[in-house]
Amino acid sequence: MAFNPESVRTPTSIGDFYVTLADMADVPDTVRGIIEVRDQNGDVMNTWTGSLLPHLTAGQISALQSFMAALRAQAADQLLP
Repeated sequence: MAFNPESVRTPTSIGDFYVTLADMADVPDTVRGIIEVRDQNGDVMNTWTGSLLPHLTAGQISALQSFMAALRAQAADQLLP
């Protein structure tokens, strides 16, 4: 039985990108991300997970906070008696 030579994996693209927005009662607003890095064969070779807040401008954070407040208000309006 022959061994397959190990190939060098090279990061070539960003795969799936997930963003989670959280607005919880006793926790500051959070924006977290999961980013997949794919190799030349399209296989996931690394996954980055972490807070996106350090990568956002003050304007982007403000816009997200407004967006989350609007969603909360709409949910209360539509889901509560």
